[in-house]
Amino acid sequence: MLTAEHVVFGYRPDRPVLKGITLKFQKDEWTLLIGPNGSGKSTFLRLLDGFLRPQQGAVRWENRPIQDIPARTRARYLGYLPQALHSLFPYSVFEIVEMGCWARCPFPWSPLPKPERDRMESILHTLGLSDLVHRPISELSGGEQQLTFLARLWVQNPAFYLLDEPTQNLDMEHRTLLWRMLFQLKREGRGGIVVTHELHFPQGLFDRVVAFRDGTILWQGPPQEVLRPEPLEALYHTPMQVQSTPDWLIFPLLGP
Repeated sequence: MLTAEHVVFGYRPDRPVLKGITLKFQKDEWTLLIGPNGSGKSTFLRLLDGFLRPQQGAVRWENRPIQDIPARTRARYLGYLPQALHSLFPYSVFEIVEMGCWARCPFPWSPLPKPERDRMESILHTLGLSDLVHRPISELSGGEQQLTFLARLWVQNPAFYLLDEPTQNLDMEHRTLLWRMLFQLKREGRGGIVVTHELHFPQGLFDRVVAFRDGTILWQGPPQEVLRPEPLEALYHTPMQVQSTPDWLIFPLLGP
């Protein structure tokens, strides 16, 4: 279980970004985290992964403080996809995706065992990256870069996923592929948290929706109970209409 207990954090002493957040996430649960810009969603994921340290409260994995877990061990438990990823060096697609094996290889940067290499090549093929493996990441489109970092995360194969805007820059084909991959993780008993501003996603994937506003939890609950006009209007301060199909579709109701 991943837990946040009374977490308080701010980048400036007089401006807290998160104001006492307490949440528990089961290892096989998928949570959708939504809210307006600046509500603390991305900061919360960085705290959960241990990149940031709470100023008050604690983050724990299986009752162990996240900061006490060595980074390489932590990478076996938690996989984090930030909202914006850029490589400072002209690594190739293959080199970046190969970094996902770091947590599970016997020795960092050692040659990959054949099962790991075969698995990585399968993921590259699934995401349509096989023909780009020797290209520098800096030469790729935004969508291709996003797929590369998603591939690295899939190769990492953590127990629990922290995904910040995973569909950004992806076309419809690859967004659909991403959702299918998350469904596969769900069937395997893995869980995660998805932060998104895109309120269009498959029905049946998420067990819970949590809404942040101004650094606090405004509401939370099962999608079928909370993805209604009244809670969404309170969250976004705009009129909303909700239409349910095989996917959940949420549209803002725009005035004249």
